[in-house]
Amino acid sequence: MDATHLEELLQQGKLEEARQELQAILQGSELTEKERGEVLVRFAELRMNVGTHLNRRYTQALQDGIDRLREVDKAVSNVERNSKLAQIKKDVLGK
Repeated sequence: MDATHLEELLQQGKLEEARQELQAILQGSELTEKERGEVLVRFAELRMNVGTHLNRRYTQALQDGIDRLREVDKAVSNVERNSKLAQIKKDVLGK
């Protein structure tokens, strides 16, 4: 098992390639108990990396949504303020 290559794949975010390689190792050869354990640890690491990646994307999507809501809220506040100013101007000028 080439642990260095797997580490590189994981660090580069090539999660599907790493998963395929780990599966090939598990299915394609007779492994010692230690080697099988190493492969299973790599699978666990891969799963955590995928979960972390998805969580980051979800968090970013939520933050983007919050930012857009703040922009909408600001625009609504500006419209309300301008509407109030227009009403005050109308009342003061009598038009």
